[in-house]
Amino acid sequence: SISAKDQSIFSMAMATQSRTVKKIKIWQFLDIKFGIWRYFTPEQCKLLQSGIENNQPTVNLDSKASVNFPNSELLFLTKSKQPDDLVIMPIRRIDVSIDSLIAAGIIWEWNAGHNDWIAFREDANALIEEAFGDKKKTSTSSINLSIIGLPYTVDVKSQRQRNIHSGRQRNIRRKSYSSYLKVLPTFDIQVLAIQDSFIEQQQTSDNRNNQQNNHQPNGSTASRPGKLINDSESQRNNHIQKYGSLAGYILPVNENDLPDEDCIICFDSISAESGFETKDENSYRIIQLSLCQHYFHEPCINACVKSSNSDFLECPKCRTLHGLKTGNQPLGKMTHHIQEGMPIPGYKSTSAIIISYDFRDGVQGPEHPHPGKAYRASAFPRVAYLPNTAEGQNVLRMLKLAWERRLIFTIGRSSTTGMDNVIIWNDIHHKTSWRNNASGHGYPDPGYLKRVTEELQANGIR
Repeated sequence: SISAKDQSIFSMAMATQSRTVKKIKIWQFLDIKFGIWRYFTPEQCKLLQSGIENNQPTVNLDSKASVNFPNSELLFLTKSKQPDDLVIMPIRRIDVSIDSLIAAGIIWEWNAGHNDWIAFREDANALIEEAFGDKKKTSTSSINLSIIGLPYTVDVKSQRQRNIHSGRQRNIRRKSYSSYLKVLPTFDIQVLAIQDSFIEQQQTSDNRNNQQNNHQPNGSTASRPGKLINDSESQRNNHIQKYGSLAGYILPVNENDLPDEDCIICFDSISAESGFETKDENSYRIIQLSLCQHYFHEPCINACVKSSNSDFLECPKCRTLHGLKTGNQPLGKMTHHIQEGMPIPGYKSTSAIIISYDFRDGVQGPEHPHPGKAYRASAFPRVAYLPNTAEGQNVLRMLKLAWERRLIFTIGRSSTTGMDNVIIWNDIHHKTSWRNNASGHGYPDPGYLKRVTEELQANGIR
């Protein structure tokens, strides 16, 4: 069940006003093993801030790590400290409110195994810390993170995280680092304050650093945020049972003051009854998708969710992804290595990232076009090339995540051979030649990394 605290967060109304917020800029580096952004320590941020102010091209953080500012790269040597073991990771700066827990150095983390700890995102961090403070006053020590779109419950007393769907549990911990406020300068920024915890936390996470699912094609526009309905506890429980992990993205809104527009699914007015045939008593109920803020009849969007039978929803109006998109790529193997002495034309790098994909023939599963029929792995292994730069490493990270989500390949008809039931590319374009670009599959191609990044982002890879 959902706690009273969760109810108050979910049902709080929105109000807007302009206000001044004090912030600091904190440095992060991209951990290419896990595909996540990690914080530099306050002491390291102080060194980087000094390097920026003094126009230093390179800042040495310790004996193994240095930052190259011109290329926005963290250069990290592994334990052997040999040049061939150099790992290049992108870096960036993010704006953080001085009132946030991150600025104070308080970070909740979950255990990914092998003593690797990963920080919760900022909105989850705040909710967990709030529950941690309340456990001293009340008997309740757990919080349901589905209110911000995460399928987990967290118990701060036992310091355990539980997946709502699979039941899998992981350890969590509270880390208290030195405060960033003691070493970094503050600055003022004028913002439009959205005073609704659920929407503000969701949008803070989704908009920060271009890392979340807020992609909209050119020309699409978002509606204004709606006023959330103060549902009863039973209604909210039914909502979560109906939509599962998507419940936090599908928000019932007040039917007053709706925009004068049609539901793009049934093409009837958004203020009228749904044109979708249903016996649902909520046929007049209106919902809004949390990321793109487009309105739909609840029965219409429910039909979309049922027909897709997946853990993600693509907005029918602007194609913004809500939830985690996965594909039906067969079992295979993805590997990569750095090849020195192979400069990719058009890029300032003397080495290349070589990616190899390999599959074997098999039998299609229930998620494939023809379950039970054989499929062929024709022309494998296949090789693709990226420049070994910060941008190339970032694309590699995104491709690895796309591979894990089974998005790079699918089973279908080959456009080159006409053969059916074979493994084919799945519209995430790769460079299969590192020199000749006569066919469009090689280099030089100065816009390729930007295009493939956009393709990956359109599939929910950040």
